[in-house]
Order: sequence, then structure tokens, then C-alpha cells
Amino acid sequence: MTKKLRQIAFGDIPELYELFSRAQIKRENSEGRTNGFYEYNLSFDSFRDRVKISNQDGFGLVLKEGERIRAYLLAYRPSQAREISDEVLRQVEVPSDTVYVDQLCVSPGVQLHQVGRMVDAWNEFLHPRNIIQIFSAVPWKPWRNFASTRLNIARGYKKQGVVSGQGWDLAIFGKPVWRVGRPLGEFQIQFEEGVKND
Repeated sequence: MTKKLRQIAFGDIPELYELFSRAQIKRENSEGRTNGFYEYNLSFDSFRDRVKISNQDGFGLVLKEGERIRAYLLAYRPSQAREISDEVLRQVEVPSDTVYVDQLCVSPGVQLHQVGRMVDAWNEFLHPRNIIQIFSAVPWKPWRNFASTRLNIARGYKKQGVVSGQGWDLAIFGKPVWRVGRPLGEFQIQFEEGVKND
């Protein structure tokens, strides 16, 4: 079946939310799981708000196989997300030309190399937009998302520190966006006072 990458459309939201909901991991069912969204409870309206923010710059991407969405990447500039409640964005400060990868959701059966190529294509899409860096948050404690950790490392992201909430830690992975003919920058982030930088 033919696979296709394209930007997220508003009509995709119900199917995206269904994928997001199926990937939820609760503390009580986390044992043995290697991927998913740990205790990331978003209502349909909150999810839709994130898609709207992502679509302001067109940073959202879907991988379709035939008529079905098999994976999606939801990202936006933190400076555009002031009206949403997100613990990660509350605890970090980054330059305005930074993109936050809020969610990368993959259906069972999609191969890791396909996800990697999707992320590579998305990175190429960012180049003409003067983005200087990208970061993401990965569940770290009490449950660790090994699939996201491996993907971040394989795509050149480096662990920058950890943000914490009530009973959980998220590792922050980031990387600068390098371009030919420009000075190669370092990743820049400031953590809220008291946040672990391990």
C-alpha cells in the first residue's frame, strides 16, 4: 500500500486523537511497555488546540498508508503556545526560533526506519524556516520510553536535563539545527530553578 507524508489537516484531528488515545500509558499498565504517552491526559479540545498551534507554521506532519494515518508528528514554537497548559513549556526557556516536538505517535506495525525517515523529512522541512534548534520531552521516571529515547539519540538529539511533575520525570532531548555555510550553534536552554540537569 502506498505511503505518503503530508502536513496535518484540521479534518485529521479525530483520527489523530484516536491514535493519541490508544497510545496512552497509565502508571498501572506501564510494566513491559516500551513506547507511548505516559500519563499525558489531554481532552479532545486540548488536543485540537495543540494541532491549531502546530498548523500556524505548518509544523505538523502525518504518515498515511492508503486512507489511514499510521503516524503523526505534532510540533510548534513554544512562543506560540502560551494559551495551552504544558508542564514542560512552563519549566524551560528557549529562544523564540526553537521548535518543540510535543508528540510523535506511531501505530503498531510501522517500522522504526520509516519513522526515522519521517523525522528526517520533517527536519528538511524546517531548514528554510530559520529554526535554530529542536527539543522534545521523553518519559523518564517512573516509566521510561525506550523507543523515543533511541529515536532521539539516533537523530542526533542529546539529553539536556530533566523536568519533573507530581510523581514523574521527563528527559529533555535537544539538538541545534545546523546549516551549510552558517556557524554551527550549540543547543540553548534554561531550566526553571530547581530542575534537575542530569
